[in-house]
Amino acid sequence: MTVKDVMTKNVISVYPETTVLQAHETISSHRFSGLPVVDNGDHVIGIITQQDLLSRGSGIHLPTLQKFFAELPVYKKDSKEFKKEIYELSRLTVKQIMNPDPLTISQNASLQEMVDMFREHSKINPIPVVDKDNKLVGIISRSDALKLFYVIKLTQ
Repeated sequence: MTVKDVMTKNVISVYPETTVLQAHETISSHRFSGLPVVDNGDHVIGIITQQDLLSRGSGIHLPTLQKFFAELPVYKKDSKEFKKEIYELSRLTVKQIMNPDPLTISQNASLQEMVDMFREHSKINPIPVVDKDNKLVGIISRSDALKLFYVIKLTQ
């Protein structure tokens, strides 16, 4: 068996131009830990996780901040710089906060390689599964690995 045999094949992903708010809504509505970021050819170019949605160092949840500023009334007397900052924050995209060098695994990797990868990178979840051209073909999560061990135990 290989990763291809246990991966989730119907993967929801986002594009770099997707707003942070849209990505957050997708992650939250599906109860995901993160999403792969792909280009128009479905090549993995990054990953965005729940952790990425927190402004590093401040602990501010970016989607909440975006919603707040999107609903904040802007008055004529407000400076152009203030208006520009609000606009830029509301248009923050996945590309601006994603991890551009995500850990990926080959669809042909062994199950032992998958387990070792999760063991070695204890905070990484999920891991995009790619083909030889780095095209997204699936995703694996820690829960997939745990389910596999449960199935193995049942068959013994």
